[in-house]
Amino acid sequence: MKESEEKQKIIWSLDLAFNLKNCKGIAFEEKVIKDFFQKLGNKIDNNGEVIGIVNEFGKHDDNMSGLRVIHETQNSLITAHLVLKTKDIYLNVHSCVGYRPSEDIDLGARGGGGGGGRGL
Repeated sequence: MKESEEKQKIIWSLDLAFNLKNCKGIAFEEKVIKDFFQKLGNKIDNNGEVIGIVNEFGKHDDNMSGLRVIHETQNSLITAHLVLKTKDIYLNVHSCVGYRPSEDIDLGARGGGGGGGRGL
């Protein structure tokens, strides 16, 4: 592929949301999750990490109980909810720097279930 064609496939200022269902191979542990979101953030905005936070949410309802992730880089914001009961992950990426959404989806599917991932 020519360089000009590659540049055309990069999308700027994009919101991407996807759901990963039944991610049983994933350890829903703070360090594992932070490491994954650092990888995802670096894919979009290499070495641009500002802050990564993992905390609990939904404790009032077992069907919602899980973890919330807020990962901020210089040019993007990645948020997620990880539901403990179902092992589902709801992921949103917003970036003002160009990136290839297919690469984020692939990373999530390989590491976050879908493709039989071995954990984040």
